[in-house]
Amino acid sequence: MTVATAELQPIVERLEAMESDNRFLRRLMTAACFAILVLAGLFLFASRGGVVEAKEFIVKDADGNRRAVWTTTSQGISVLHLLDRDGAAHATLSVTPEGAPSLALTDHNEKSLAAMAVTDEGPALGLYDANRKPLIAMP
Repeated sequence: MTVATAELQPIVERLEAMESDNRFLRRLMTAACFAILVLAGLFLFASRGGVVEAKEFIVKDADGNRRAVWTTTSQGISVLHLLDRDGAAHATLSVTPEGAPSLALTDHNEKSLAAMAVTDEGPALGLYDANRKPLIAMP
């Protein structure tokens, strides 16, 4: 048995070396595949001119509170809300699908205190008191 073990030793050593090489090649191929995926992602990002697309953007402050929301409603209106730390909107800028812009400034209860819009009939402006009574309304 000693002779048989001695004869098999070089075969065992070669098999262990081959298994080690195989593990190395598998790791190398895994790393190469990962690198290719990363490079492909970078290429796709760079080929689009650095454009980021999303259905909604949310800006949060250091405490995790939502401070701005930029989205499009189901009616196709683009809306940007600027929020206070409690999440109440105080300024809202919007544009309809037809291109009519508007700006609304609100109090803490989100009651409109000032509004400005451009409509098919022309510009419109409204300033309101705390009870929503018009102070100025044009037209």
